[in-house]
Amino acid sequence: MASSDSDSIFLTQNTFRSDTSDDSANLSDSLLYIDELQPKVKTKYEPIVSDISDDELIAATLVIEEEEKAKCRPTALANVANTKRFKEPKADSDLLDFGRRRFAESTERKIRWAVDLFRDWQMCRNQKAVSDVSLNISPINVDLNFMTKDEVNYSLARFICEVKKKNGDDYPGETLHELVISIQLYFDLRGKSYKFLSDPDFLQLRNTLDGLMKERAKAGLGIRRKQAEEITVEEEESLWQKQILGSSSPSQLLNTLVYSIGLNFALRGGQEHRNLRWKSPQLQILIDGNGDKFLRYTEDASKTNQGDLKHRHIKPKVVDAYESKVRERCIVTLFEEYERHCPPEDQRPDAFYLRPLAQPRGQVWYAAQPLGRHKLAQVVAEVCRQGGLAGYRTNHSLRASAASRLYRENVDEQLICEVTGHRSNTVRNYKRTSENLKRKINSVIQGRASGTVACTPSAKKLATSTATTPSGGTGTDSTKDSPRNFTVTVNVTLVWFCQFCTPFLKIIVLQV
Repeated sequence: MASSDSDSIFLTQNTFRSDTSDDSANLSDSLLYIDELQPKVKTKYEPIVSDISDDELIAATLVIEEEEKAKCRPTALANVANTKRFKEPKADSDLLDFGRRRFAESTERKIRWAVDLFRDWQMCRNQKAVSDVSLNISPINVDLNFMTKDEVNYSLARFICEVKKKNGDDYPGETLHELVISIQLYFDLRGKSYKFLSDPDFLQLRNTLDGLMKERAKAGLGIRRKQAEEITVEEEESLWQKQILGSSSPSQLLNTLVYSIGLNFALRGGQEHRNLRWKSPQLQILIDGNGDKFLRYTEDASKTNQGDLKHRHIKPKVVDAYESKVRERCIVTLFEEYERHCPPEDQRPDAFYLRPLAQPRGQVWYAAQPLGRHKLAQVVAEVCRQGGLAGYRTNHSLRASAASRLYRENVDEQLICEVTGHRSNTVRNYKRTSENLKRKINSVIQGRASGTVACTPSAKKLATSTATTPSGGTGTDSTKDSPRNFTVTVNVTLVWFCQFCTPFLKIIVLQV
């Protein structure tokens, strides 16, 4: 192949550059410029002369800036009529306090307890790691606030394995679960949304907790939960008969009012009693259309309705307690008498329950001072102790008694929830079996039943009952209603009636 042919096929760098330069030059020659298309316009620029110097312009600018700053000064707001509509500016610590308030007081105590216990364990573990090298453990020097996810997972998994009670006993599995959840809430308060029970980053912690809870359950730890026992109608009657309840003295009237309010409105033992107040009161005496007085309780904040974003659509609990014909036991009368013996309104504190005076001053039986928190929490326990009632009785026993009595009278569960304020099936925990019913159930099992054992219709379970025949005996019929065998005691009179009527029914059907 000739050299001219090769030059035409393989372009060198010099050839490429020269060709491109020539093409661009030819292209630029063939284009018309925009200036040639537009008419020639003569523009005359004349300088603008101002009589304001630069110094005067700068001075005017400074004056305007000062006027703008003056609008933001507190002195500028002195003459504004609506200055009360704004509060003082809030700092970051104030916002953190608002975040804490979304938890109940009991939850805040659990969070503080869990975090303090973790830090005590961390300090003890670090001391052991330094003093005894043979243990071959690594100290945990990072503070809980600055731990990464991996460090939290590592630390908490070992914490729940090693923590014990002060007496050296192991915690129940439920307590370990509360420790983990409380520390999770502690992180949530600080803007760290950790999910210990679902996040894959905390798999070791979750598996450790699951194994420990199974281990403690097998050991029998936490199986028996201590819960407040109810107060039966018979026990309550004995308290009235022994004059433990009444209105003859300041302490007796106060204790009776706490008892009546807690029972009629199914209040929780602690915070809901302390939340009662005189200003913007939850308790009000009203009169219905028939002229009957009643005391109305209107819930504003509770464990299941805190008034926050999550509960903003929940209707507050409203319960009415009507006056009774027995004046000395009427909750309306007790409320009016208590209010009459309190200090004047302008001298009362906002707390509803006031401290009884050792020496009453005329009509005033109570001091202008709130009843102590621990004193209020021990009212029902003290009343039951004075009345000789055994068992674990607290202010929460009144709530349990209200729900149990309603269940025992076959009141619809929705109506029970309206009284107790429950929003879930946990209200069924108050279905307490009475001692007499337990005895009858055991008698049926042992084959020496002599009474009737009844179940509430809501239970929808097969019941065992006995009925007396016309001759004074009882009839028994054994049936199979499911894979299990149930023994059902049937009224013999009803069976005889059905057997007698069956032939006549067959004849009627055949004729039709």
